[in-house]
Amino acid sequence: MNYLNISDAIQAVCHFLTGLFLAIPWIPENHDSIVRFVGATLNSSYLASYPITCILSASRVLIILKYIQPDEMSIPIKVAIFFGLSYSLANFLCCSIDQNFMLSLPGWSYDMSRPYGPLLEELEVYESLGSLGISYIAHMIILGNIYMNKKQFPSSRSRTSELRIFFQSTILTLYITASLVVWHHIDWFPESNTIIAIIHTSWLLITYLNPVLLLAFNSMINFLNICDLGQAVGHLLTGIFVIFPEFSKENDVYIRLVGSTFNWFYLATFPVVFTLAASRALIISNIVHCTQISYHIKSIYRNRKSTTSSASRKFETAIFIHSTIVTVHLTILIIAWHNLEYFSYSTESLVVTHMMWLALSYLNPILLLSFNSTFRKELLTVLGLQSRFLGYQPRLLTNRMLTFNT
Repeated sequence: MNYLNISDAIQAVCHFLTGLFLAIPWIPENHDSIVRFVGATLNSSYLASYPITCILSASRVLIILKYIQPDEMSIPIKVAIFFGLSYSLANFLCCSIDQNFMLSLPGWSYDMSRPYGPLLEELEVYESLGSLGISYIAHMIILGNIYMNKKQFPSSRSRTSELRIFFQSTILTLYITASLVVWHHIDWFPESNTIIAIIHTSWLLITYLNPVLLLAFNSMINFLNICDLGQAVGHLLTGIFVIFPEFSKENDVYIRLVGSTFNWFYLATFPVVFTLAASRALIISNIVHCTQISYHIKSIYRNRKSTTSSASRKFETAIFIHSTIVTVHLTILIIAWHNLEYFSYSTESLVVTHMMWLALSYLNPILLLSFNSTFRKELLTVLGLQSRFLGYQPRLLTNRMLTFNT
């Protein structure tokens, strides 16, 4: 169910805009209504992720207990989705009309001076904690059913896989629950910038906790994902160093060590991506000296008879155009980054350059949406413009080798 992916995508865009609001303070000062609208969108998409996760967990239980089929969406599930998303929509309308969700530096919070602010915050606690509890109980039921009916699950791999999922769910549930309780009861702690920074950092850690747990409980993690994870941790530590400047001054050696490690992970992605591109060309064309995607495209059009489907040619052409745009954008960005002295040295130019690096993270999904018809159809399905059974998982033509996370 890709409703969760849409929710994550909306949150990512809103977080990007939040960075702009922090970097350019005159935007929230002069356009408070627009900023509050972005906050309402961010908060409603965040709240939508809880009932969706809860419904997914409950659906897995019903499928394993054979109450429903994996290739159908039953009426109770549709009703649950409707009510879950209705609450998110109601929160969005309320926050948009009454403007009761504001940018409280360095994060977001409900405006208690506006109508329904305290009520919405209380409802958020009940919804989030309730959804987490139901999801965790669903994982317990699945694991218990597998171990109670070992004859139906003769393979130990399925039991081991579910056990890993259960451990991962346990850690995530406990961490998120603790973060929610502390966040909504911040008055329990002494008011200081350090406490606020620690609480915001704990929220940032949630983003990295799931990849770390996947790395810990799943052996099928490739090297490129490890490089991306290393860069993500480096960005997180960079934020902590910015929040605590005194620590950065007193521990310059550790700061430089983190920077060199982060830079190594970033540089390691380039030979890995190059190797992936060369491998694809070698596998399809069987030519040892073929190391470019362009040569790979050329070999396909030279051997049209062996490539019976025109869809494969169109697919490879789309990948080539996709790769060209990403390569040109990244090349220009690297040249500009390493030659900043050619530009006027000002805060605005630095902000624009950094925003271009952040925009690079969104370029690949946008190009997938532009050049990938399957991706577009799936998006229309998620938006309700096309019907799809629960359990159908289309093969998205994702091109992992074109993703750069810096």
